[in-house]
Amino acid sequence: MNSRLNVEEIRQKAAAYIDAFVARGDCMNWWNGLLLATAKLNDRFDILKEIVAKDHLLPQELLPGAKSVIVYFIPFRKDLVLSNIRGEMASRDWAQSYVDTNSLIANLNQYLSTRLADQGYKSAVTPATPPSSGSAPDALAPWARAAISSSTATRASCIRSTTRTAW
Repeated sequence: MNSRLNVEEIRQKAAAYIDAFVARGDCMNWWNGLLLATAKLNDRFDILKEIVAKDHLLPQELLPGAKSVIVYFIPFRKDLVLSNIRGEMASRDWAQSYVDTNSLIANLNQYLSTRLADQGYKSAVTPATPPSSGSAPDALAPWARAAISSSTATRASCIRSTTRTAW
């Protein structure tokens, strides 16, 4: 079946999914839109283990034979980011948004994986970030790597996603 994927269609479906997730009323809308793009899988991804972390999974490790990557980033609203500036502890909203964002990522990845399967594509889904222990190693949590690794790969593909950070 493998019809050619349309990035704008994927973007629209992902954005609509986020809107529906918020509309269910289970959480606040902590987010400010969606940035989503695709990239051909090539050796430029190999540097991730050097610049992010040695244990960073590459798309081809998640799904051998992957050919492309869907990259998405879901930025937080500015007021949420500003709520977390003072003090040593995270703000209550920041802590709740962490939980809600992990739920959103897990659900969005599963949704995208299902839509890809419906079109005849293979995908692999990685788990969202585990709850924070508050210890220093959490600074290296996958979502902290979002600017580099917010990835979801498709077409004999992988869905890998992380998100967080500024507006």
